[in-house]
Amino acid sequence: MMSGERVAAMVHLGDVYSGLAAAPDERWSAPPPADEDAPECPHCRMAMDRMHSLPPTNLLPAREAFRCLGCGESLVCKKA
Repeated sequence: MMSGERVAAMVHLGDVYSGLAAAPDERWSAPPPADEDAPECPHCRMAMDRMHSLPPTNLLPAREAFRCLGCGESLVCKKA
């Protein structure tokens, strides 16, 4: 059984996650326009649409997320 600081931390974490679900960041609300250098879907071979881009940080390189609108396949790629 948890008590004290652990319970408070779990309640705070739950509040943070519920707040994120209730109010998503507007940057993610609409996908950016299609890109010529988008990868090809490994399942249906259609061009994938870029859905998200994240800038590099001190710990992680830049990343891009692509999604195939035909079959729903998703890819996350490191940006060079």
